[in-house]
Amino acid sequence: MRQANEKTLNERDRVIEERNRLQEELNRIQKELNRERQEKERAQVEKDQEQRRADTEHDEVIHLTAEITRLNQSLLQVTSSAQAITVNLEVPSGMHGLKDANRFTHDNTAASCVISTNPVISEGIVYYESVFENHEKYSFGIGIADSSVVFKPDNVPNDYEYNRKTVIYWNDSLVSLSSLSFSVLELELIILVTLVSIILFVFVGLVIWIVVVKGGVEGPHLLSKLSLYHYGYLVGLSAS
Repeated sequence: MRQANEKTLNERDRVIEERNRLQEELNRIQKELNRERQEKERAQVEKDQEQRRADTEHDEVIHLTAEITRLNQSLLQVTSSAQAITVNLEVPSGMHGLKDANRFTHDNTAASCVISTNPVISEGIVYYESVFENHEKYSFGIGIADSSVVFKPDNVPNDYEYNRKTVIYWNDSLVSLSSLSFSVLELELIILVTLVSIILFVFVGLVIWIVVVKGGVEGPHLLSKLSLYHYGYLVGLSAS
């Protein structure tokens, strides 16, 4: 009887030990399954993100292709219907100098002058030339501004008062942006002006403007109409 009881206890212990071993194995397998499932879910998330990114890039390519086609068509239309314009220097009251026709002569002071031009550009391609004279010792620049800007005597064009409304290209090759919200096309305008005029501008003061402008741009604080302007100390300026 005693031997039978001991045998029964040993058998029970063996069964318990086997059960515990199987439970541990089950837990290990369950953890492995959970890990594999998490890896599959993570891989699926990455795949979905990659697909969305590819779809977005594809849509952007389609959009940009259509925009390029539209701009090329607009360029052909503008080129085929070129019209002469008369460029006028706009000299605000109180500027330190004298305007004579399309020539502005700075007086003998160190005050800054900002001279804008008419007509305001809303769309199309515009070409004209400006010449800075007697500029060798002084800073000067060219730029674009929102048509609402009214420049004042003794103010630089990137003054805080004109925040978000002006861009200036200096004769030392620096570009000052008073806004971070210019459209790509408007920044291309600056690049185009820079490429065309950098050598003549820096060394002889001759500015050849070739301006491409799109009207009605979208987004906060973006410019829809532009005015070209000139800035400098003790320089003479003429435009045609």
